[in-house]
Amino acid sequence: MKRALGLAAVAFCALALGAVAVAPASATISTTCPYGSQLIAYGSTVVTGDSLTGADPSNVWAIGNYTRTYQLYRVSGHTFCATWRDSGTFTTVGGTSPGGTGTVDAGVTGNLTQTRVETFSAIWQPRGLSSGDLLSAGISDVNVTWYTDLYTTPANGAWGSRTGFASYCDIVSV
Repeated sequence: MKRALGLAAVAFCALALGAVAVAPASATISTTCPYGSQLIAYGSTVVTGDSLTGADPSNVWAIGNYTRTYQLYRVSGHTFCATWRDSGTFTTVGGTSPGGTGTVDAGVTGNLTQTRVETFSAIWQPRGLSSGDLLSAGISDVNVTWYTDLYTTPANGAWGSRTGFASYCDIVSV
């Protein structure tokens, strides 16, 4: 029964995601880098032990382990656009739920998907593949143009957030 309720919550949140997929006509939301941008770098990296925050940015509710796949584009001159997608798992630390509607026990596990599109200014200074530094420290004017986060569990619900909308659903202990 507990698993069936969890699956129902995930299905409901998937419907909610579809319901918020259409932004208001007045919104300026870009889910990709500007057309005609030049791909200048791409790759992937493994991230372990990432502190995940919820609707309240001070609430670390879980630790994430995932693979980040990214692409870096030059829009023009010193303007760049980065896209990335994280796909992996999380384990809750216990305390306030990510949506803030209740509590969640420590040790609840689930799957995560996080996607971002950001534009920023910087100076392109590739230093070779071994250094890991592609841009100078002069990064400025960072603007998150689009994001979506979705966290799901088999029995404790799902939680998500995305550009232009309040967070939806929650992961709580039952």
